[in-house]
Amino acid sequence: MEAATITLLKDPETAPTAIVCANGEMAVVAMRQARRLGFRVPRDLSVVGFSNETFTQVSDPPLTVV
Repeated sequence: MEAATITLLKDPETAPTAIVCANGEMAVVAMRQARRLGFRVPRDLSVVGFSNETFTQVSDPPLTVV
């Protein structure tokens, strides 16, 4: 997921405004990597995950899960 996030976000001019992930773990990884690349989550990039694992409730910033 880290490599996929880098690929999606490597060019800020063409980067998406949101990433939807298959589960909470992938969403947390995508959010962390986006922040490392300088994106402000959720201002610059929205991240959403599926399957509400317990750890997603304590992510910073809060993670939207379905």
